[in-house]
Amino acid sequence: MQLPWEGEGQQYHEKVLETYIIIIGKSNIFTGNTALKDQELFEIDVVPTIVQTQEVFPGNKMYWKFFELPKFMKSDNYKNITADSPLKNQWLEFLVDCSKQSEEPERHEIIKRGYEIMEIAKWDGDTKVLYWKQKVNEQDLLETQEDAKREAYEQGEKLGFDKGFDKGKLKGEAKGISVILKHDKDANLQEEFSITQTQEDQIKKLPQPPAVDQIADILLAVLVDESHQDHVVSATGELSISSDHDS
Repeated sequence: MQLPWEGEGQQYHEKVLETYIIIIGKSNIFTGNTALKDQELFEIDVVPTIVQTQEVFPGNKMYWKFFELPKFMKSDNYKNITADSPLKNQWLEFLVDCSKQSEEPERHEIIKRGYEIMEIAKWDGDTKVLYWKQKVNEQDLLETQEDAKREAYEQGEKLGFDKGFDKGKLKGEAKGISVILKHDKDANLQEEFSITQTQEDQIKKLPQPPAVDQIADILLAVLVDESHQDHVVSATGELSISSDHDS
């Protein structure tokens, strides 16, 4: 029996996903026998390398990134950090200072959110429960609103399709009426077509034989009236779609 991965070596680039491993150390990682030549380097990227040529392994899928926070704290990147600094540096600063800051610093919005979560972590159990219940309720409300928008959109699409189908159908009826009236201007149109007496009277008042477009305009007038009746504007200005089942 052939295993699923047998014979798939040529599909390596498709089958194996790129993997990124990030290690953030509160203490320096590369020390002693593993110490690097540059002891001020706080961000270290590691990839498989061919020793003889110093080339990155062709088709490499593995990436390691190390951050050493003690070295970062000694760098100008940390000392001169502001809200406009690279987000990566702001995150590293957050990891260093989040438990020590008495006031939230002026940083990127996502970093501020991190400080808010850290503040919540200091609350007592009951306060946390109330807070997260409120967040769940807010999320439920947002989902309900999105569901309502999606339903309204789908109803609108269906209404547009139905009206478009009706217009095509009425155009066909207009052609049929035109043909009949060419042969018999006194023909009983209601027996052959789904039209009202008023529509028949209006059609027969047209110059005979009436043009298809003129007949279609009379038939479509009813469709437009029905479309207006299907739409109701609330006091808040929102458009709602009614149906035959609405009371």
